[in-house]
Amino acid sequence: DLSLQSLTPATLPVKDIAANKKGKKLDLSKNQIITLPDNFVSSMGHIVKLDLSSNKMTHLPETFGNLSLLQHLDLFDNSLTKLPVGFFKLKLLQWLDVKENP
Repeated sequence: DLSLQSLTPATLPVKDIAANKKGKKLDLSKNQIITLPDNFVSSMGHIVKLDLSSNKMTHLPETFGNLSLLQHLDLFDNSLTKLPVGFFKLKLLQWLDVKENP
């Protein structure tokens, strides 16, 4: 499990997180993230639980559905108005929280 708080997209250590293939849970809650870095989805294919709550995200990458192992996704308290079309590809997703979004 990896919990990282007080980050910005510019300081999000995607390469370091991706190198830790044993870590299946990633907590990026309570940051100021507006958008995920371009290489986030392609680097996080091993993640099963992702917490992006309490950020300032306005959208998710169109490639977000490529997180094929994702089972638990927390998007609570962001600024999301829609989910990407590819979201339907998250076949293993069992838990989703999108409360407190517009």
